[in-house]
Amino acid sequence: MTTADSCAKRRGRHLAASRAAFQHVTEAAFRRTLGSPALFSLVYTTVAAALYYALGVVADHALGVTPFVFAAAAVFFVLAVLTYVEGASLHQERAGSTVFARYAFNELWSFVAGWAILLDYLILMAIAAITAANYLGAFWAPLAHGTVEAVVAIAIIVGVAVANVMGLTAERLRRLVSVAVVDLVLQITVVVLGLVLVFNLSNVLDPIDLGTSPTWKNVVFALTIAAAAACPKMCCRSTAYSRVKISLRGFLPEAAMAATSGTN
Repeated sequence: MTTADSCAKRRGRHLAASRAAFQHVTEAAFRRTLGSPALFSLVYTTVAAALYYALGVVADHALGVTPFVFAAAAVFFVLAVLTYVEGASLHQERAGSTVFARYAFNELWSFVAGWAILLDYLILMAIAAITAANYLGAFWAPLAHGTVEAVVAIAIIVGVAVANVMGLTAERLRRLVSVAVVDLVLQITVVVLGLVLVFNLSNVLDPIDLGTSPTWKNVVFALTIAAAAACPKMCCRSTAYSRVKISLRGFLPEAAMAATSGTN
């Protein structure tokens, strides 16, 4: 065996050991960074946010058929979940629907899907920020009107953008878990109190006269809002994964270098 062959084999063993060490460190970092509560919080806060700005608009247009509209939106939601689960398992790349469209069709449809998602998120950001300003208006009325409302909405968007640029830290994850738990308890409490104190099935069903109250136009509009608010959240799986990658920034390189240097 020549010296060159011996060196090549040693380099190969070192490379294999380095890869194994890097994989071990990566898995350890994932375990240290995320657990079931954190993953639940990432998904829950992404999906449940739609309730705060979609429920009132949907109920205002769908009236008594609001539960059925949300049930129909839930069907689209489940189909989107299944699509993302299958697509993400087959094509383990970031970018979600744009990747799926590229593999299923071509670059043109991937481009269309990407711009559709960007436009959708732009709309969702605007709606969420304006809705948050209107919620704050319950404490101080000017916050929900005019220039002050616009300034508050812009400040909310900038704040969220800065938080995302800074990345997902363990402390932020703990706060996110706490917010998710509090919000879940709050929503369950509201539902239980509503069922016990004010719910009357006849009051919901008796006024329904499809085509008149509500009109078909309003039902379709309400269904569009409910589906649009829920289905784009299926990007949350890709978003959650991206957040994990961002949260590991600064940890993996040093840890991986330390682990691999020990194998030389």
